[in-house]
Amino acid sequence: MGSSKKLSGKLLESYKSTLALTKFQQDVLVGTVLGDANIRFFKKGANLTISHSEKQLDYVLWKYDVFRDWVLTEPKRGVREYYKDRNRNLVLWKFSTASHSILGRYYHMFYQNGKKGIPDEIESLLVSPLALAVWFMDDGSRKPYGRGAFLHTQSFSIKDQKKLIKVLKKNFSVEARLSSAGLYKGKRYYRLYITAGSFPTFRNLVLPYLLDSMRYKVSL
Repeated sequence: MGSSKKLSGKLLESYKSTLALTKFQQDVLVGTVLGDANIRFFKKGANLTISHSEKQLDYVLWKYDVFRDWVLTEPKRGVREYYKDRNRNLVLWKFSTASHSILGRYYHMFYQNGKKGIPDEIESLLVSPLALAVWFMDDGSRKPYGRGAFLHTQSFSIKDQKKLIKVLKKNFSVEARLSSAGLYKGKRYYRLYITAGSFPTFRNLVLPYLLDSMRYKVSL
């Protein structure tokens, strides 16, 4: 990992004025916001926060490299309580970008009243196989010997998940449907299931962009 950028005040503002998202960065941003990343809003913009478990450190470092010009402090190791078991701790690696008005625009698209959701303009945002692959690396899984695959979208509303089903079909010719993700505190949650018939199409789209450590997710 490289050294942190020591900037503040006018120097920091001057540096941030030079920043612009490349198309590659935009696609990774969209994919990871659909997945595990969060955008936090401040008065003068917003920043992107990336956090994954220690076993996915190579994935954190890959994202850090993608957004390196936007990041002032290199990834840090941390520990937090596991929400499903308060006696268990998770080791995480995390970094955040500088705050910026460009990221503020993404915040306003993906967040309503502080809660992440799927914007109406998702059809024009989720357009590249790269974005699809990052989303899958963040939130995808496959059962052993399963013929389809899952995108763990249960944090989104049913209405939002139906938007994603529509976009997968229109932009990628991938069929998906709602699938039960089980009960939690008496409430049933749903996730997206990429059908067995569409999985070969989906696999061919994302495979060129998957990190070696993530290829097991589309293993045949």
